[in-house]
Amino acid sequence: MTEVTGTPAIMADKKIRISLDLSRPAFERLSALEQTTDASSKADLIRDALRLYEYLVRQSLKGAKVQCVMPTGETIEVFATSFPTPADADMVHA
Repeated sequence: MTEVTGTPAIMADKKIRISLDLSRPAFERLSALEQTTDASSKADLIRDALRLYEYLVRQSLKGAKVQCVMPTGETIEVFATSFPTPADADMVHA
């Protein structure tokens, strides 16, 4: 059976608890985002951020550029990476 940090593997429908150390400024940013986005908890905010980041990485690996169009019409590239090709092909094709 696979182990995660000394704990037996957990079924996919079970949650895994992690600890996260943040600097005071990072915690304050997280708290501000929680209020701004009306997230129900910091954990929900982090899960949403992970889903968004995963999507951005997948698109970037496919060669896409993520941009914002400002109200003035100006376009700004907001996410650019130079990730190596992942060993997990699912990340590219998902």
